[in-house]
Amino acid sequence: MQFKNPYDDFNDLKDYERDFLKKILYEFHKIRCEVIGMKNDIQGPNDPKLITSMPSKYLNVPLERASAATRRTNTENGFQQWGKKMGRMIFKPKEFFEEM
Repeated sequence: MQFKNPYDDFNDLKDYERDFLKKILYEFHKIRCEVIGMKNDIQGPNDPKLITSMPSKYLNVPLERASAATRRTNTENGFQQWGKKMGRMIFKPKEFFEEM
């Protein structure tokens, strides 16, 4: 996933978008440090170490890919749940709508 660099003054981000990105990218950094066991030297979203280490335009935040088995399981479960819900709505509408 790519984000615009919130520390670059020449991009077209609004102030509230810039603040949000700074905070969320810092949170991603903290979580990453915890997961890989790295010491977090950066103290906050406006830490000079963080600002100087930023690339110029875009920041890449890697997301974990699901394995083929996970994707298949989630899809199958989703269809099964949807099928059960639709079946109840068609064959037992009173029960279905009372739960809502």
